[in-house]
Amino acid sequence: MSKPQLSIGIDVGGTFTDFFFYDFSSGRLETEKLLTSTSEPEKSIVEGIRNGLNRLAAWGEDVQSIIHGTTLIINTIIERKGARTGLLTTKGFRDIIEARKEKRYDLYDLGLELPAPLVARRHRMDVTERLDSDGKIVTPLEESEVDAAVEHLKSAGIESLAICFLHSYRNPIHEKRAAQVIRNRLPSLPVCLSSEVVPEIREYERFSTTVANAYTLPLISKYLNSLALRLKEIGYEREILVMLSHGGIATQEIGRRYPIRLVESGPVGGVFGAIKIARENAIENILCFDMGGTTAKLCVVDHLQPSITTEYEVARVHRFKKGSGISLRLPAIDLLEIGAGGGSIAKVNSLGFIEVGPESSGSTPGPSCYGFGGIEPTVTDADLILGYLRPDNFLGGSQAIDPGAAKRAVAEKIAKPLGVDTLAASMAIYQTVNENMANAARIYLSEKGENSEKYTLVAFGGAGPVHVAALARALGVHHILIPRFAGVASALGFLVAPKSFETVRTYICRLESFDPAKITALLEEMMEEGRRVLEKTEIPKDQIEFQMKADMRYVGQKHEITVPINLTAKRELFKTAYLLECFEAEYRRIFGRTYPGIPIEALSWRVVSTGLASTVDSTSWSIHKPSYRDQPSAWRDVVELTGSTTAKWPVYPWYELPVAKRLIGPALVEDAYTTVVVSSFFNFEMDERFSIHLWDKETANDDQR
Repeated sequence: MSKPQLSIGIDVGGTFTDFFFYDFSSGRLETEKLLTSTSEPEKSIVEGIRNGLNRLAAWGEDVQSIIHGTTLIINTIIERKGARTGLLTTKGFRDIIEARKEKRYDLYDLGLELPAPLVARRHRMDVTERLDSDGKIVTPLEESEVDAAVEHLKSAGIESLAICFLHSYRNPIHEKRAAQVIRNRLPSLPVCLSSEVVPEIREYERFSTTVANAYTLPLISKYLNSLALRLKEIGYEREILVMLSHGGIATQEIGRRYPIRLVESGPVGGVFGAIKIARENAIENILCFDMGGTTAKLCVVDHLQPSITTEYEVARVHRFKKGSGISLRLPAIDLLEIGAGGGSIAKVNSLGFIEVGPESSGSTPGPSCYGFGGIEPTVTDADLILGYLRPDNFLGGSQAIDPGAAKRAVAEKIAKPLGVDTLAASMAIYQTVNENMANAARIYLSEKGENSEKYTLVAFGGAGPVHVAALARALGVHHILIPRFAGVASALGFLVAPKSFETVRTYICRLESFDPAKITALLEEMMEEGRRVLEKTEIPKDQIEFQMKADMRYVGQKHEITVPINLTAKRELFKTAYLLECFEAEYRRIFGRTYPGIPIEALSWRVVSTGLASTVDSTSWSIHKPSYRDQPSAWRDVVELTGSTTAKWPVYPWYELPVAKRLIGPALVEDAYTTVVVSSFFNFEMDERFSIHLWDKETANDDQR
């Protein structure tokens, strides 16, 4: 047997930590799913790696790469558990992170609540300095004031510092000099410069993102250091790679310098896993539906390309009200977060209606059925009572769950206040969470001007396959695809995502008068930065590709669009006509029209540096099947949609299904880490790659694949 060449994808979620092991030398694979150790996530990571390596008869030195995504950053901001952070800024601008954009997210709410800044006002210091909008020095930096600020911050016990000066995106000279003065006095203090974290226009977003980066930096550095030490104990001494929010993979050094770029690193892995499965099935347009233990995520993917946004919010006061959170400026896959997961808590509100989420029981104490002290009814408790989950098969049988505890929680907190029985209350929880997700998805799709019927719904995550049939029915989606290893699809996605890094610089100019020499220098600088980052991930220099984009708008508009520009057309690149053509094509794609004769300006220029993604060959995956059967292995009582009666549903083990044979719902298909609930509205079939397809009975026909 050849020596193993393993790669491991690890998705650290709020409830579970998922693992996908793949041996590139033999095609062997292994999976693992553990409850996340909230206080020490690295503990569950090492435990899961040990378990997988033992089953593969491999050692730590056989592992070629570990690619890791985590919710640690976003949870740190939401829970306000970051470092005591200071802010050094231009005289008169220390309240920008509190004044925000002076825009009300709810026009009629007289008691409007905003998230508290991550830096207390007493820890915000301003100093004399000023650059103009072209980056020219108007007022030199007063270094004596920087010294005084250092003394104040030192006495306040500051653990991390953000430096954000006005217009520093055009000229970082003052920020760099201030950082040098501070590091001379406090060499161990982490210092983040806005000209490095977000070197682009818009003060509030630049300040807010840099502050969030500084706020999370000490914690992520400590975490990555601890993880590296623990991995050495099991023989892994190579680089730990991290998934970035825009879907690229970079080194842990990038994670330490720019932890804010990891804010959505976990969920984006599933998008790439879904794209891989869709490509293998010749499907171009998909809705990715990832429902785990804490939240659900939805992502629109057209022509197998996820949409990238540069505007992002965290820690919203009102989860579904845009503008109620802390704004971040960073490249990220455009995901819709829905406050619905297996651990989402159900309750009866003051009006006597059931509400589900956004509060979650997490991994500790978890749903009531876990037996870890949880007493609140959750979605998982309802799924168990309804008969969708088998108590002795949760996490492949490695974790016992208690139907009695689930029934007690639902009966006491939901059924009794509503005057109904436990079955009806559980069905009400199930239907409520499904409708919540469907409503959020409808708004998300309508904002994009899209029709749900054109998409295939790709479901993954532990709870995704349990709820996907109901969601598809509500949205009018006719085809559902559930990939093999749906319960750990995000971890698989890490292994097939490209190594990638995005750089950005602001240079404002009108198309008819821009300076080609300046743009050339800007692009070369960004390409060199991206090249340095990717070379550290062991990508050869000649295999790095570059994609250029520009943020452009009509003069007078407030918002811009990101326009892709073909770098292969270098001779045309700096001609006004070519840039105009690129802008109008993208503007027309989004808005359906253009405005001839109105001047166009570019604000920021972006370069995405990308290396080839690894190829995980699903056709070589080996499955050990005792038999193929088209007859169920068991029958189970499942609660009907009315919530008042039960019916016998057939139960099939996932890997014993016959390939390419259409079966009729309702049915349950069981895997170690999830259960596919096939409602009576769908037929289902397993393909040659062991993915399961569901087709709406009303629209399906034999040639629909």
